[in-house]
Amino acid sequence: NVYANLGWSEITLPNPVFEGDTIRSRSTVLDARESGSRPHLGIVTVRTDGFNQHGNVVITFVRTVLVYRQGHGPRFESTKESSP
Repeated sequence: NVYANLGWSEITLPNPVFEGDTIRSRSTVLDARESGSRPHLGIVTVRTDGFNQHGNVVITFVRTVLVYRQGHGPRFESTKESSP
């Protein structure tokens, strides 16, 4: 449940992607912490590697996102409002 994309870095495209390729990805969490100014949110940094059907890396990047902490977010807020 991403609240906002904060940025991308270390983007590489080491191999081409062609029409008809099948792409899969693997993401690894590098860092996670609470937001200092928004207690219901956290900041997570992940590294994502994308591979084609031959197992060749076609993209890598690091992404930082602002996410809802467990038990928070639109799904939980609408449940709270409908409770008596």
